[in-house]
Amino acid sequence: TIVTSEYLRGECRREFNVRADIARMGGLTSATAFRPRPVTNELRMLSVSRIESNKRIDWMLRALEALEHESPALSERIDWRLDVVGKGSALQAMQQLAANLGLAGHVHFHGYLSDAELAALYEATHLFLMPAVQGYGIPAIEALSRGIPVLLHRESGVSDILRRTPWAVVIAGKESTMLAGFRQAIDSALAGAHLGAPLPHLPTEDEWAARVAGLCDWL
Repeated sequence: TIVTSEYLRGECRREFNVRADIARMGGLTSATAFRPRPVTNELRMLSVSRIESNKRIDWMLRALEALEHESPALSERIDWRLDVVGKGSALQAMQQLAANLGLAGHVHFHGYLSDAELAALYEATHLFLMPAVQGYGIPAIEALSRGIPVLLHRESGVSDILRRTPWAVVIAGKESTMLAGFRQAIDSALAGAHLGAPLPHLPTEDEWAARVAGLCDWL
């Protein structure tokens, strides 16, 4: 049995009494995509996912609304923008929530984008947001490979390898943890705390394939 994360390995042990090996997946990355991204005049944030309840877009929006009510407000510290890419059953509800919270001028929902359009958004981004519940979380690897720090939840399997790096803020628990984590991630991005720090080792598709092939005795 092969899984992608410590969480899934533990679940296999608890639920099925099965010993599982971990093979961490890689993303679609390119060595030429990486570049330092200091924040200057505007903080650009990005979320890329299906727009469903488990992706916790609502957590992001309510945390941003809370940051706008702090003193000073986030928008008084820096102009900011959140781009949300993806389609799904919760898209209309999230658009309405952003409007109700007074964030419509800052939050832009794009639906589906072509690869070229998505690449252009990545190129402008300073902070990638992924507080979702998911088995792994390849988008975090793809963001990091471009030089974009990430905010993610411990319930994403890729957090196994991102808990001890200035390139990531990993939150855990319920929505009440989101605000402090978001504040930390934004402060870190504005200060450039990750700039100059080495990236954690990011698995590649070739490494994942070799690991699976080795575990299965195909090599």
